[in-house]
Amino acid sequence: MSETTINDSNSSDLSTSRQALSSQDEADTRFETKTEWINRFWEFALSKLLKNFEVGNITLRYPQGKSVQYGKPESEPSAYMKVNSHRMIRKLLVEGDVGLAESYMDGDWESSNLVPILEFCLLYTSPSPRDRTRSRMPSSA
Repeated sequence: MSETTINDSNSSDLSTSRQALSSQDEADTRFETKTEWINRFWEFALSKLLKNFEVGNITLRYPQGKSVQYGKPESEPSAYMKVNSHRMIRKLLVEGDVGLAESYMDGDWESSNLVPILEFCLLYTSPSPRDRTRSRMPSSA
């Protein structure tokens, strides 16, 4: 009889363990869903910024494999950027050109040719918060 009791308690422990794992899987799924939602938000925010390109075009390849082109297809400069992490988008939108440079050094994105990316920076980014105190106008001296 004690053997049955032990088996019952073992099956009870096993059932409790399965429920705990199931709860953990649900929590992981919720976390992944939240992360995916945040990533979609950053992609949406970037698309709003890039959809109004008047000059040039850029193709972004996101971590999940989706490629999106912004700007005028036949226009120069023409750039390609492989986004390795959505941190790049956040850094670009929050910190401007400095964030883009830092995210490159962190490996959040890559490109086979940096020149067109830098040309876009000159055309479209505003000064970083660190540079806003300096005037961009030439001195009249």
